[in-house]
Amino acid sequence: MTNTPETDVRTALNEAATVTGLGFDEAAVLSRGHRVVRRRRIATAGAGIAAVALGTVVALQVSGNGFNRALPPATSPTSTVVAVAGTVDEAGEVVPGTDEAGASQGYGARLSVKGGTGGRVVETWTVTESGTTVKSLTREAGLLAVGQASLLLPAESGLPGLVLGYVNTGSDRSVSVGINTAPEQLIGGGGSATHLAAVGGAARRHDHLFVQKYDAFDPSKIVGLSWAEANDPDPTKLQKRSILLNTDRRDLDAVVLSQPDGNQWISWASDTEIGVASSNGNSRPEAVTGALRLLALPAVDNPAVGEPDKIFGWVTGNESTTVTVRTTASDSVVTSYGPVRSGRRPFLITSKQGLLRSPVTVTGAGITQTIDLETLRNIPQ
Repeated sequence: MTNTPETDVRTALNEAATVTGLGFDEAAVLSRGHRVVRRRRIATAGAGIAAVALGTVVALQVSGNGFNRALPPATSPTSTVVAVAGTVDEAGEVVPGTDEAGASQGYGARLSVKGGTGGRVVETWTVTESGTTVKSLTREAGLLAVGQASLLLPAESGLPGLVLGYVNTGSDRSVSVGINTAPEQLIGGGGSATHLAAVGGAARRHDHLFVQKYDAFDPSKIVGLSWAEANDPDPTKLQKRSILLNTDRRDLDAVVLSQPDGNQWISWASDTEIGVASSNGNSRPEAVTGALRLLALPAVDNPAVGEPDKIFGWVTGNESTTVTVRTTASDSVVTSYGPVRSGRRPFLITSKQGLLRSPVTVTGAGITQTIDLETLRNIPQ
């Protein structure tokens, strides 16, 4: 596919502009929404045991056992969730990009969702490649609550590497929706998303259709979904939202961690690696074991980007286990924690002022490590 993230954001903002009381400066959103961050990772620690691999997953409706139904809370909700009343009737289309001659290239998809009685709907999928229909499929599925998703995977569509789905984000202002995998898999051809619009007099919902193409896709690696959200005080600032999907995985643990500003990240850990899940192919796991594991993500040194330095970590312990973080007087941080998984407590250290100019020392489980994010930031990529 040739759609760029800017194209997707521009399309989504045009759709959002129809919402009463919501206004956007499109140029401002696009100029401030570009966040190309050079990331350097550092990871340390001691030995672990081999993980148990999870068997291959086939096409799934993300609403059964083992899937997180609740949307992780944000620090400030971006919209009021509208309850579904009466018949569900909505539709939307992801249009593929075009070449210089205007011909369609890559994959597109149309989705119609109808029903709602008894909590069930009928999904009608039409998938196109370079403007030609390559798959039509109708199936019954559950009506999505906020924080739930319905996925159409290659095992059901017969289209290798192509992942389609839609998610109820609870908001009209969601853009750039995408699957997160762990360990991350390379995306081949990008992805696109659009809001499903109510048909006729049907109730308006907050379902968002997306299409992603992978070089080689392993559905057992699915860990969650993420998207960008325009917030209420300043719609030019996009915030990251995340939910977990496959919580029955036995080869790793995953949690959603939040920055003080409400941005949400999926942090994961196996017995031999830790990582941060992403839908854009920019994150990678680090081989690391031991009682204290750290993963540094230095932010780009650009005030216009506004993304702070972050250190993700997992420490052996229980719900009362914490880490001690020491910085210089000119630097300060906030540490947030997630629920314990497999005897390890996840945490996120976020810089208060944006960039940490001096080394940061982290102590937990009797182990002390020091990370210099400024040095990592300046290493040529």
